[in-house]
Formats: sequence, structure tokens, C-alpha cells
Amino acid sequence: MQQTIRLKAAAVVALLLFLNGCSLFKVRQEVPQNLTPDARANYLGKLDYWSLTGRIGIITKEESNTANIFWQKSDDQLTLRIYGALGTTYALLTSEPGKAKIELPDDEVYYGRNAEQLLFRTTGRRIPVNQLQHWNLGLTKDAPSYEPNEQQYQKQISFAD
Repeated sequence: MQQTIRLKAAAVVALLLFLNGCSLFKVRQEVPQNLTPDARANYLGKLDYWSLTGRIGIITKEESNTANIFWQKSDDQLTLRIYGALGTTYALLTSEPGKAKIELPDDEVYYGRNAEQLLFRTTGRRIPVNQLQHWNLGLTKDAPSYEPNEQQYQKQISFAD
């Protein structure tokens, strides 16, 4: 009995080390310098893995809020964590084609088919999740308003609901 528990514990530890090791070997790709704007957009549009950490501003007629975000895209999977200054998670959204899941404070978990609709339904915040996957890379696909800098890279992309 004791040996079975030890073997199971060892197997779990080995699995965790293996999974952690896999994540450590993600190759960080730098965007090649001196690309034309079209070549840069083409390069960025083909990326299947990227992540970003930053802040998001949500401004409505009634209020104005900011939050920290962690966004990761890996192949067709998306993870979006919205959290506060002290690390408190407000929402953790995960999705892949045809299914989405959001985890909210107090262990509330909701499921849906569309990440953007699920986020709106559960938080009341309309965040253009699908378009932001492009805009995070500076791609203007479906952007209602954007402003390029001197090198014709995107300086600002705005979304107004």
C-alpha cells in the first residue's frame, strides 16, 4: 500500500517535471528587423504562439477602469487572465475553437461556445477578444480605427463599442 502511494507520487512528480520542461523549451522568436510593414504583418500573422503582459483600459459612459492582463495564444488555444494590482484574478478566460470557459472569483465557472460572448455575458464587459488577437500583434484586421507611426507600424489601435 505504502509503495503504491510512493509510486503514484513519483509518477505525478515526474509528469509535472516533464510538463514544466516542455514549457521551458518554447523558443522565443524575435521579430526580424528592417521588414517592410507588409512583410512584418505577414510574419506576425503566421505566429502560432505568443504571449503578452500589460494593462487594459475599459472606458464606458458610466465608468473607467484599468486592469492587468496576461494573454497567451498557443496554436488554437487562448488564455486571457484579467487581474488587479495585487494579483487578484477578476476573470480567467480559456478557449479553443467552439468552446470557451471563464473562471470568476468565488469559484464561479461558466462555459460557452464563443469567448467574447461568454466574457460579456458573465462580466458585462465587451472586449473584442477575436480582434484583439490580431491587434495585440499590431495587425489592423477589423480595426475600426488605428494610427501608424513613422515606420508605418501600428502606434495605436482603438475599439469603440
